[in-house]
Amino acid sequence: MDLDSFFEDIEAKLEAESLSRGTQDALERANLLRFYWADGGFVDLIAVLLGEDFVAGMTLGQNDWRLIRLDAADRVEFSVITGVDIPAVRFFDGTRRAFLDRLPLPLSVNWRFDSTGQQRRGILVDVKGECLVIEVVGSVSPIGVSLARVETLGIDSVENFNEFA
Repeated sequence: MDLDSFFEDIEAKLEAESLSRGTQDALERANLLRFYWADGGFVDLIAVLLGEDFVAGMTLGQNDWRLIRLDAADRVEFSVITGVDIPAVRFFDGTRRAFLDRLPLPLSVNWRFDSTGQQRRGILVDVKGECLVIEVVGSVSPIGVSLARVETLGIDSVENFNEFA
C-alpha cells in the first residue's frame, strides 16, 4: 500500500465525517498547525488531524508524517496558508490508541520519548492495550514500548515492511 494513497483515503473518510456533521468554523478552516514543544522549539504541521490526545500531520517542507502526544505541547497555534491546496484541520473523535487501531499493520515507524531524545526505528507489528509491539534490528524477539511514554511516533513508509527482517 502506498503511503500517500493510504493517507488520502483516511483524509477522505475524515472529511466525509466532518461534512456529515455540518461543522465548519474558523478553527476548521486552518490548514497549518504550529506545535510548540514544552521544552522549547516548534514544528509546523500541515494536513493536520487533531484527536482527543494527539495531533498528527506532515512536517511542513518534509515528507515526514508524525503523530504527537498533545500533552507534550506548550501550546499549538492554528493558521491559514492561502493560495495553496492544503487540507484544513480535520478532527478525530478518539485517542492515539483508537487512531492506531485504524492503521494497517505492520508499519515502518520511528519514535522518540521526548523532542530532544534519540530517535529509534522499527516495525510496528501490533498494538496490545497501551503497548506498541515493535520489531527492531538486533533484537531476537519483538519489544514492547509504552504508548504513554512515546511523545512522537513517525510513520516512515508502508512499503518497507521487511527492512529489518
